[in-house]
Amino acid sequence: MYANRAILTLFFLLAVTLLMGQVEEMTTPVVRKAVFFDKTEPLRDMKVVLRGSRDRSWKNGVIDNKSMDESSLYRDRDLSFEDVAIQKSMGTKASKGPMKNIPGIGKTTSTPSDSDGDISPDHYFQMVNLSFAIWDRQGNLLYGPVDNSTLWDGFIGSWTGTNDGDPIVLFDDLANRWIATQFAVETDDGTFWQLIAVSETSDPLGAYFRYAFQFEMFNDYPKFSVWPDGYYSTYNMFENDFEGAIVAVMDREAMIAGDPDAQIVMFGPFPEQYSVKSAHLEGMLPPDGSPNWLVNLKKYGQQSLEVYKLRVDWANPLNSTYDFVADLPVIAFDFFNPGVREQLPQPNTDQLLDPLSKYLMNPLQYRNFGSHQSMVVNHTVKVGDVAGVRWYELRNDTGAEDWYIHQQGTYCPEDGLSRWMGSIAINANGEIALGYSVTGSTLFPSVAYTGQTFGAPPGEMNVEEIIVVEGTHSQTSSARWGDYSAMAIDPVNDTTFWYTAEYMPSSGWGTRIISFDFGPVSPPVAYAGPDSEICTQQVYYAHGNATGQQSVLWESTGDGNLFNANSLSPAYLRGMNDLENGEFELIMTAFGFESGLEASDTVYVAIVEDVFVSLGNDTTIQINNSLQLLPEIVNADSLLWTSSGDGSFSNDTVPNPVYTPGPLDIENREVIISLYAKAFEPCNGEDEDQMTLFLDEQTNLETINQPLLIVYPVPSNGVVNIKISELPDQDCVFRVFSENGQVVFSEKLSSYKGQYFKNLNFNNLPDGTYFVSVDTKTTSIIRRIILKR
Repeated sequence: MYANRAILTLFFLLAVTLLMGQVEEMTTPVVRKAVFFDKTEPLRDMKVVLRGSRDRSWKNGVIDNKSMDESSLYRDRDLSFEDVAIQKSMGTKASKGPMKNIPGIGKTTSTPSDSDGDISPDHYFQMVNLSFAIWDRQGNLLYGPVDNSTLWDGFIGSWTGTNDGDPIVLFDDLANRWIATQFAVETDDGTFWQLIAVSETSDPLGAYFRYAFQFEMFNDYPKFSVWPDGYYSTYNMFENDFEGAIVAVMDREAMIAGDPDAQIVMFGPFPEQYSVKSAHLEGMLPPDGSPNWLVNLKKYGQQSLEVYKLRVDWANPLNSTYDFVADLPVIAFDFFNPGVREQLPQPNTDQLLDPLSKYLMNPLQYRNFGSHQSMVVNHTVKVGDVAGVRWYELRNDTGAEDWYIHQQGTYCPEDGLSRWMGSIAINANGEIALGYSVTGSTLFPSVAYTGQTFGAPPGEMNVEEIIVVEGTHSQTSSARWGDYSAMAIDPVNDTTFWYTAEYMPSSGWGTRIISFDFGPVSPPVAYAGPDSEICTQQVYYAHGNATGQQSVLWESTGDGNLFNANSLSPAYLRGMNDLENGEFELIMTAFGFESGLEASDTVYVAIVEDVFVSLGNDTTIQINNSLQLLPEIVNADSLLWTSSGDGSFSNDTVPNPVYTPGPLDIENREVIISLYAKAFEPCNGEDEDQMTLFLDEQTNLETINQPLLIVYPVPSNGVVNIKISELPDQDCVFRVFSENGQVVFSEKLSSYKGQYFKNLNFNNLPDGTYFVSVDTKTTSIIRRIILKR
């Protein structure tokens, strides 16, 4: 008995000793300064590093995230439970859908996307593996996409030339600054770094203060958050194996000021913590003196959320502390084997996707409501054969350390689809938004969101699910997917959500950026685009726009084929009836987020005939005469006349010029005249035709008495006398026309026999060269008029 008591006492002392060692380790900080620092010129003026311009064979196109070996723990996990938090049906509260729906950065050379982004009063800044881009709030692209290393170009160190992934970008609402960061681990000397750029102003295209902090091991999966007293971050540390999590805080005020000696305080590594998340502030400041809160997910044994606090003392950083606060049991859940990436099915392929269910997703978002403090966070769970999103709201009603789980739920409607890679946030109204990836055997990887309005039943996402952008292909090159997505709150109103995530378009992964709220549903507005023209052989590409739409549908009045009829920009290949009719209409209907709400608009498209020119038959004129050219021209935007001889055109770019043969033409007794035409926009065709002009003493047509044409005076001050004699006994046409072929006077001469006289007043015409012609069935005579006042 005493022996057993002695053994028990020894075990207790050993446990206390181990616990004391753990506490001592947790409360002993490591303090370091930034090893490198500089200030850039404005980003808009910096050298751009183009995407895909570097050798990345060392990663084989995959940004690897290490994971600890949990195979035995997973095999022995407890399965004698039911996840009673499952929400099996979608919410029914109608949502008005995205207010902004912006195509984000597309695939670079790496997988997964690591989609991240944040919103400021003026800009949206997105970073992915391995590039970034910046938009204004209206969705207009201002900069990029460029390689992420653009931000660190000229920042010389062992990381120079690297672009190793895991980027994070945040907007510091308190200071109106941007923070962009990623690790550098494939360095030329084997060292490990976290590179951080802090904007000098709120302008993301302006200058940045750049910092490099060194780590002793591989600082994998870094996640950052903003808190009044620091920029907090967490890392999974690896040497050969997983060594534990490190939690850290950087001197925010020093970095904002551009202090080259800015410090970092680190705790850990802690082997029992993995992908810990630090609280990211949105909205009202936390209570005075509040530490930063951190949460770790414990999956084995009694599943729980472990809450920690990190209190930093910048006056004496070695006095900073990291302490355990609470162990909050959660409703039991199942999860996927962390050692197997290939788990989630997608259409038309055997390639399965990685659910990444082994840790908390980003961010752990914090908000102070005054009456209480809230933190929201999520992770992926296994529900039967599909993935669902387990989410939590933690609350603290006292302002001390009394955190508890206010509500929790597993969002997993029973439709056979997997939902995972979530990101969650709570706004100033107490509304919660949850964005995620969704796929299954019937749905390509897509982006969706749901939400909870204030006052909804606890644990229930009562807002209907909205699929923001539906994928069109499966990812077949890798199981790696997402790694994280990003839900943020608009600092302008503290209520609008902004979300970015990955999906699968037709080629390589893509990303989407959306903004939305849970306000009243508005009727949709549809705009099919301006009326337009196409050429006979062209496909018409529509450019519609809509707001408040859940979906769109295009239809045609013609007999052609519509492609992508459910997108804002479909293509239409005209049919034979369309060509015969010379037109067609496309009707776009936008369907709203409530039944019966729809709007339509129509675009009229005319089919323009291809450019065509014809000079007709070869022609003979008498030597020393000129010829007015009268071609047939259809849909020509520009013309150019040329000849094989030495004659001259009155104007070689007009439809009906006069050609006067030159000495070489007369000597050769013939000349080839050519007309080249280019089509009107949007057509880009060309056409050309030729005719031979023969010159003879007598025309080779039937011999006639040729009229005598006299014009005087030359030049004229505006009044011109025209005398025509020896008129044939047949119809003649007398015309006066300008150099570009425009007829200014015309008269049929069939009623005049033998002689014709006309006095013409051209004072209403500008000075210049004009021509008089007399045309019969067999000949044409042209004389020149010169108006000169």
